[in-house]
Amino acid sequence: MSREKKSLSGFGKIFVVLAVSLCLVFAFGCSKKEDEAVEPASAPASAPAPITLSYSIFFPPNHAQAQAAAAWAKEVETRTNGRVKINIFAGGTLTKGPQVYEGVLSGISDMGLSVFAYTRGRFPVISAIDLPMGYRDGMVASLAADAFVKRVNPPEIQDVKLLYVHAHGPGLLHTKKPVRVLEDMAQ
Repeated sequence: MSREKKSLSGFGKIFVVLAVSLCLVFAFGCSKKEDEAVEPASAPASAPAPITLSYSIFFPPNHAQAQAAAAWAKEVETRTNGRVKINIFAGGTLTKGPQVYEGVLSGISDMGLSVFAYTRGRFPVISAIDLPMGYRDGMVASLAADAFVKRVNPPEIQDVKLLYVHAHGPGLLHTKKPVRVLEDMAQ
């Protein structure tokens, strides 16, 4: 999504932490120029200015998702020989979870990581992924969610470049008392 969907709304269900990392300008930082001008022998060659992108993440810096994003940003910098640098803004310092997507659209950040479900109604097609489908684990949930979004290519995300979608599963409910029937959920 264009900068991590500013959605995140349904922590109670098998909410699919559809963390979406988006980047509108990543591609140009990773490609070689086909026609590089040849500098005269007397002029020193100058490296192009690095591309610096901001990445808004609502998770705190010590969370596994924020740490994975930081490792990915470092790998991007390595693979582009320093031409692309990604500054991580974790803990909602640029935008809180529900505002990440709109923050990308408005230019507050270049990329974002959030959850589609945080903004009910904003992503109507993608919300189908939040239905309880009984994923056996996060890998299966992520593969299904990512494949769904790539295949359907929903209109609600056409204003961004979606890099990937990932999810978790199965969702778990923790209680102090056993829950065997629906009535056990009542207070």
